[in-house]
Amino acid sequence: MKNLLYNFIRTYTSLFFFITLSVQAFDFPHFYRAAYFSGEPRFAKDKLTSIDCTVAAGSTCKARDCNGNTTCLFDIYGPHNMQKLGAGIPDKDPTNPADIALIYLSRVPGREGFAHLSFRGRFELIETIFSFTQNIKRGFFAQLFLPIKKIKVCNINYRDLSPTNSSCPNANHPYWQMFLNQFHDILARYCLCLCNYSKTDLGDVSFLFGWTCNIQETTVLDYIDATVKAGISIPSGRERCEDRIFDIPSGYNGHIGIPLIFDASIGAFEWLTLGIHGNFIPFFDKTKWIRMKTDLNQCGFIKLAKGCATVKKGIIFDINTYIKADHFARGISFLIGYTYNKKYKDELTPKDICLFDPNIVNTDQMLQEWEMHTIHFWAEYDFVTEEHKLAPRLALFYNWQIGGKRVLKTNMGGGTIGFDLAWDF
Repeated sequence: MKNLLYNFIRTYTSLFFFITLSVQAFDFPHFYRAAYFSGEPRFAKDKLTSIDCTVAAGSTCKARDCNGNTTCLFDIYGPHNMQKLGAGIPDKDPTNPADIALIYLSRVPGREGFAHLSFRGRFELIETIFSFTQNIKRGFFAQLFLPIKKIKVCNINYRDLSPTNSSCPNANHPYWQMFLNQFHDILARYCLCLCNYSKTDLGDVSFLFGWTCNIQETTVLDYIDATVKAGISIPSGRERCEDRIFDIPSGYNGHIGIPLIFDASIGAFEWLTLGIHGNFIPFFDKTKWIRMKTDLNQCGFIKLAKGCATVKKGIIFDINTYIKADHFARGISFLIGYTYNKKYKDELTPKDICLFDPNIVNTDQMLQEWEMHTIHFWAEYDFVTEEHKLAPRLALFYNWQIGGKRVLKTNMGGGTIGFDLAWDF
């Protein structure tokens, strides 16, 4: 009896130790960093517990615009047209210097590039992702993903793109110079902050339930594995602060998502694995206060007017394929993969259609679709042996973004430690 109690305490103490030290590299797609490798089909052993911990980091000063061209970080949606910034804004005060600058600038005849600003900056991201997967019986399992993100935006500055030749209007136009002198006062009047920031927040926690099967009774292949899973992405992440111009949310900005995932792989030659992954995430609508366009020619992050609107968030999907040399030399494995991500456009339904024309609001480049192409490099060493079954898996990886539209050009590198615990009781 004493030995049974001792073994029980030792087993669950070890389990607690592993849980508190572990994390993993899976998270759903986001426009601000390269996609992570999706992972492989789940092993179907009953009562198997897997605990993983991933830490990854990346930074960039560049983005890809709507044509896929590399541009300055905050010109992802194009240069900012300041000439029309105040157009359609009600109740401007003709005695307030900030509003006077908006009114006078809007009356200047238009010219390509005139009163356009290019915004630069630096984006830095550190992510820690905890994962816990518990097999039940007959291939059924449950998963929990918990991401923690430190997002930093710094070195914000802007450059005047107005023409400098003698034709008018140009960079020296008095009303444009008046606007530039009043720029920070204009932002303050409309409760906008052009500031650096650094935030550490929880991302969107995900719960998934799935079923997996491993077919090893094959004559040509080593095995065929397949996994299907579905669940919920809870909006636990910090939402975008509408009053901080370049704020980036740590999750899906308050929207509940329903991820639907499929994984499959085949093995051959006792070392080669080929796999494919598909992921589809629809979202529930959410009503919130948000900044919206009041003129067709407004573009970029800066919008002065704020109102209540129902946000219909676009569906996200990704497809991934990979090839892996699995345990080809003792516990060493190498993998190379490719992921394509796409998010469809958001659609806003403003409550005040007199101020916010839906046909104007929904032309905002910030609402349009984005897409991304990522190459994954992964190297892993598995320390598990017959004598040491509780040994960890250690991996290093690099996610290289090779293309996309309306995405930040952030490559991500990092490492993962994981444990697989097989219970026999």
